[in-house]
Amino acid sequence: WAVNMWHDVPAKAEKVVKAINDISMLHREMTTADGAYKEGVCQYSYMSIGPQLATAVVYAHSFGEVWPSIHYERLQLMAQWHMDSFDTAGQAVDFGDSHNCRGTMVETLYAALAGDVAAPPGIPSTSSVDACVLRLWASMSYFLTV
Repeated sequence: WAVNMWHDVPAKAEKVVKAINDISMLHREMTTADGAYKEGVCQYSYMSIGPQLATAVVYAHSFGEVWPSIHYERLQLMAQWHMDSFDTAGQAVDFGDSHNCRGTMVETLYAALAGDVAAPPGIPSTSSVDACVLRLWASMSYFLTV
Protein backbone atom coordinates (compact mmCIF):
# COMPACT_ATOMS: atom_id res chain seq x y z
CA TRP A 1 0.00 0.00 0.00
CA ALA A 2 2.69 2.46 1.02
CA VAL A 3 4.54 2.15 -2.29
CA ASN A 4 1.36 2.47 -4.37
CA MET A 5 0.16 5.47 -2.39
CA TRP A 6 3.55 7.17 -1.96
CA HIS A 7 2.71 10.10 -4.26
CA ASP A 8 -0.98 10.40 -3.36
CA VAL A 9 -0.71 10.31 0.43
CA PRO A 10 3.00 10.79 1.11
CA ALA A 11 2.85 11.53 4.84
CA LYS A 12 0.73 8.47 5.61
CA ALA A 13 2.72 6.26 3.24
CA GLU A 14 5.95 7.33 4.92
CA LYS A 15 4.49 6.45 8.34
CA VAL A 16 3.51 3.00 7.06
CA VAL A 17 7.02 2.36 5.69
CA LYS A 18 8.53 3.54 8.96
CA ALA A 19 6.25 1.19 10.94
CA ILE A 20 7.20 -1.74 8.70
CA ASN A 21 10.88 -0.93 9.10
CA ASP A 22 10.60 -0.53 12.88
CA ILE A 23 8.80 -3.86 13.33
CA SER A 24 11.18 -5.61 10.95
CA MET A 25 14.20 -4.31 12.86
CA LEU A 26 12.93 -6.25 15.87
CA HIS A 27 12.72 -9.42 13.79
CA ARG A 28 16.18 -8.86 12.31
CA GLU A 29 17.77 -10.02 15.55
CA MET A 30 16.07 -13.43 15.31
CA THR A 31 18.98 -14.47 13.08
CA THR A 32 22.10 -14.66 15.23
CA ALA A 33 25.57 -13.51 14.22
CA ASP A 34 26.51 -17.07 13.19
CA GLY A 35 23.40 -17.48 11.00
CA ALA A 36 21.28 -19.59 13.36
CA TYR A 37 17.61 -18.71 13.58
CA LYS A 38 16.52 -18.59 17.22
CA GLU A 39 13.35 -20.61 16.72
CA GLY A 40 14.88 -23.50 14.79
CA VAL A 41 15.49 -24.58 11.24
CA CYS A 42 12.37 -26.31 9.93
CA GLN A 43 9.48 -23.94 10.18
CA TYR A 44 10.02 -20.37 11.22
CA SER A 45 13.39 -19.72 9.60
CA TYR A 46 11.89 -20.68 6.23
CA MET A 47 8.78 -18.65 6.94
CA SER A 48 10.91 -15.57 7.61
CA ILE A 49 13.25 -15.71 4.60
CA GLY A 50 10.62 -15.29 1.87
CA PRO A 51 8.77 -12.31 3.37
CA GLN A 52 12.04 -10.59 4.32
CA LEU A 53 13.40 -10.87 0.81
CA ALA A 54 10.08 -9.94 -0.81
CA THR A 55 9.85 -6.79 1.27
CA ALA A 56 13.50 -6.00 0.56
CA VAL A 57 12.94 -6.39 -3.20
CA VAL A 58 9.92 -4.06 -3.17
CA TYR A 59 11.83 -1.54 -1.05
CA ALA A 60 14.94 -1.66 -3.27
CA HIS A 61 13.01 -1.32 -6.51
CA SER A 62 10.74 1.40 -5.14
CA PHE A 63 13.27 3.56 -3.33
CA GLY A 64 16.56 2.54 -4.95
CA GLU A 65 18.10 1.67 -1.59
CA VAL A 66 18.92 -1.43 0.39
CA TRP A 67 16.13 -2.15 2.88
CA PRO A 68 17.58 -1.19 6.28
CA SER A 69 15.69 -3.90 8.14
CA ILE A 70 17.42 -6.85 6.53
CA HIS A 71 20.80 -8.27 7.39
CA TYR A 72 22.07 -9.88 4.18
CA GLU A 73 25.26 -11.23 5.70
CA ARG A 74 23.31 -13.07 8.38
CA LEU A 75 20.89 -14.49 5.82
CA GLN A 76 23.84 -15.79 3.84
CA LEU A 77 25.21 -17.38 7.02
CA MET A 78 21.73 -18.80 7.67
CA ALA A 79 21.96 -20.65 4.37
CA GLN A 80 25.06 -22.43 5.61
CA TRP A 81 23.39 -23.03 8.98
CA HIS A 82 20.51 -24.70 7.15
CA MET A 83 22.96 -26.92 5.31
CA ASP A 84 24.70 -27.82 8.55
CA SER A 85 21.36 -28.65 10.21
CA PHE A 86 20.45 -31.61 8.00
CA ASP A 87 22.06 -35.01 7.93
CA THR A 88 22.86 -36.83 4.69
CA ALA A 89 19.42 -38.48 4.71
CA GLY A 90 17.74 -35.06 4.74
CA GLN A 91 16.58 -35.23 8.38
CA ALA A 92 16.91 -32.07 10.45
CA VAL A 93 18.79 -32.05 13.72
CA ASP A 94 16.64 -31.87 16.84
CA PHE A 95 16.72 -28.14 17.64
CA GLY A 96 13.93 -25.64 18.25
CA ASP A 97 11.04 -26.36 15.91
CA SER A 98 12.93 -29.05 13.99
CA HIS A 99 10.58 -31.87 14.86
CA ASN A 100 11.53 -34.64 12.44
CA CYS A 101 11.63 -32.12 9.60
CA ARG A 102 12.63 -33.72 6.31
CA GLY A 103 14.44 -31.93 3.53
CA THR A 104 15.64 -28.40 3.04
CA MET A 105 13.79 -25.84 0.93
CA VAL A 106 14.57 -23.41 -1.86
CA GLU A 107 14.57 -20.56 0.69
CA THR A 108 18.01 -21.81 1.71
CA LEU A 109 19.29 -20.86 -1.74
CA TYR A 110 17.45 -17.55 -1.62
CA ALA A 111 19.18 -16.82 1.69
CA ALA A 112 22.56 -17.68 0.15
CA LEU A 113 21.90 -15.12 -2.60
CA ALA A 114 20.17 -12.55 -0.40
CA GLY A 115 22.59 -9.77 -1.24
CA ASP A 116 21.74 -10.08 -4.93
CA VAL A 117 18.08 -11.03 -4.70
CA ALA A 118 17.12 -7.85 -2.87
CA ALA A 119 19.72 -5.40 -4.14
CA PRO A 120 18.60 -2.18 -5.79
CA PRO A 121 18.68 -2.30 -9.60
CA GLY A 122 22.12 -1.72 -11.09
CA ILE A 123 24.09 -3.04 -8.12
CA PRO A 124 26.68 -5.61 -9.25
CA SER A 125 26.39 -9.19 -8.01
CA THR A 126 28.21 -9.89 -4.75
CA SER A 127 27.17 -13.42 -3.85
CA SER A 128 27.27 -16.83 -5.40
CA VAL A 129 26.44 -20.42 -4.62
CA ASP A 130 29.32 -22.84 -4.95
CA ALA A 131 28.57 -25.91 -7.08
CA CYS A 132 29.43 -28.19 -4.14
CA VAL A 133 26.97 -26.34 -1.91
CA LEU A 134 24.28 -26.63 -4.58
CA ARG A 135 24.92 -30.37 -4.85
CA LEU A 136 24.73 -30.74 -1.07
CA TRP A 137 21.49 -28.71 -1.00
CA ALA A 138 20.01 -30.94 -3.71
CA SER A 139 20.91 -34.07 -1.78
CA MET A 140 19.21 -32.69 1.33
CA SER A 141 16.17 -31.74 -0.70
CA TYR A 142 15.48 -35.38 -1.56
CA PHE A 143 12.41 -35.51 0.66
CA LEU A 144 11.21 -32.05 -0.29
CA THR A 145 7.72 -31.80 -1.72
CA VAL A 146 7.22 -28.78 -3.92
